[in-house]
Amino acid sequence: MKHLVDKVLHHAARLDSVVDAFVNDRLRGDRLLTPSELLAAIAADVSRHVTVGADGPVFPFNRIAVTLAAATAQRESELRGALSAETVRLAIVSDLSRHVAVPPDLRIDVRTALTPAGAEPFTVTLRTAAVKRPPVTAPAPSMARLVSADGSARFTLGEGLFNIGRVSEIHGRDGRMVRRNQIVLGTDPAGGTVSRMHARIQGVRGGDSLTFTLFDDGSQRGSTVVRAGVPHTVVGGAVGVRLRDGDELYFGKVCLHFRLGDAAAP
Repeated sequence: MKHLVDKVLHHAARLDSVVDAFVNDRLRGDRLLTPSELLAAIAADVSRHVTVGADGPVFPFNRIAVTLAAATAQRESELRGALSAETVRLAIVSDLSRHVAVPPDLRIDVRTALTPAGAEPFTVTLRTAAVKRPPVTAPAPSMARLVSADGSARFTLGEGLFNIGRVSEIHGRDGRMVRRNQIVLGTDPAGGTVSRMHARIQGVRGGDSLTFTLFDDGSQRGSTVVRAGVPHTVVGGAVGVRLRDGDELYFGKVCLHFRLGDAAAP
């Protein structure tokens, strides 16, 4: 580790010398740096901020702002033409990548500004911006439950069709079974108000979401969804009501509470 630290410190000292040499050369003869010299000096100035982290050399910044100084409009035009933002970015990334892994979210902004004569040929500002992370979305529900008020009745719902009725099986006059109810409510004290073929709930998966819709199958006492205290009658036939967590479902006078996703856990 000591060898690594010494190597980085030596590298930083060398970069300081390079940058100072460029600036001193300009100051001694009052000579403007060429675009190539500017590129090399900017890249070296950025790379000297490489430091040592727990796992080795790192560049601890993800935002770089470079300002090119121009004392005249002619110089400004020259710099804009020779040093585009992409040119400066490539020079910085190329030099950095020789010493350290370049931050994947690195952003480099370049601008040219009119400044008084004798000002530094460029300035480099480094900072670390917080990374915006995508919002955490709740996992899609994989099941739901119908639960009676006292918890004595509990029915699990998933993808597919769930028939609701007073008895478990309905047979025709010829003795053949015409329907099987997965949710049987005849044992409830108010079960007499539930038709043999009362209603059905359809669980449908679309992508990552699972939705449940209640349909009435022409029951005698009807089906009702009470949401936030407001009753919604389920029209018999193909028109259903999309269920939401917390809905109260009435089949005749039998009431069950709809619980979706995590809220459905016992």
